Amino acid sequence: MAKEIKLFAVTGLSPSVQLYFGSATVGPAISLTEIPGTGAYYGDVPGGTPYGQYSVVATAGSFVLASGELNWDGNQEMPFGLLTIGGFDPNNPAVNTPNSRIAGPYDLEVDGYGTNSTTVKRIT
Repeated sequence: MAKEIKLFAVTGLSPSVQLYFGSATVGPAISLTEIPGTGAYYGDVPGGTPYGQYSVVATAGSFVLASGELNWDGNQEMPFGLLTIGGFDPNNPAVNTPNSRIAGPYDLEVDGYGTNSTTVKRIT
């Protein structure tokens, strides 16, 4: 998938965005490309960016233009946020991956993320 990062500002800028996981930067800054004369800028999340919830900060030079959040499944944006299942047992914390959730003794399969519906099925 492409053009996951969108920024709307004045025309003629050379903006970039930086992904953050907590306070750590993730990869290099991503240059955005303007649809000529529109102020609409787009960029691609780099291949290999792992599953996670990222902060996104858009800048032009030393000016911060915008900030936001990106929920990423490892291949595409998840527009409805990350589906997380909390741990049911303090000695067995929850583990959330793009296609599964493990919460204590419960193993769940996730299907259809970011489409019209999401199905969570208990496997064990």
